[in-house]
Amino acid sequence: MSRASEARAVFVFALLLAQASRAGQYLPVANGRLYYEECGSVRRSFSLHDGLLHSVVWDGMFPALCGKYHVVRYDRRGYGRSDAAKAPFSPEQDLLQLMDHASIGRAVLAASSSGSALALDFAIAHPDRVEALFLIGPVVHGMRSSDYFLQRGNAANADDIKVRNRELVERPVPGQRRT
Repeated sequence: MSRASEARAVFVFALLLAQASRAGQYLPVANGRLYYEECGSVRRSFSLHDGLLHSVVWDGMFPALCGKYHVVRYDRRGYGRSDAAKAPFSPEQDLLQLMDHASIGRAVLAASSSGSALALDFAIAHPDRVEALFLIGPVVHGMRSSDYFLQRGNAANADDIKVRNRELVERPVPGQRRT
């Protein structure tokens, strides 16, 4: 088998793994359901999304991770396909319940942004369940955001507000003709 054929076979296999996992499942939790996807085997890993998107943020890496690891990614409450919170809840308890459901004793927690805050909080509450942390641009509860971070966020939001305002002004009013 040529290297090109082998590379195509590995890519197709990874694609099939990703497609098979995309079916996803729901885990009943107090006052709702968590959507999750599970794939692969061997070393256990959880992928925790940020505070803006849901588990699709891992789509680009999911096939490769599935080929090497047992990966669980899920939509936290109020994100993606998981139910919104209907009562107070503990994100750490949701993660613990999902780990128990998947029969995962210890795992590497890979997380970005506010998902990192959950990973850190979980590691503090359940150190025996965390093998390692892989944090990308972590948010840390109890730690003030830097001035640069706040300025960057405010500038980005200001641009979004300008675009939204322009869209509202330019949107035709039903029943009214523009000249």
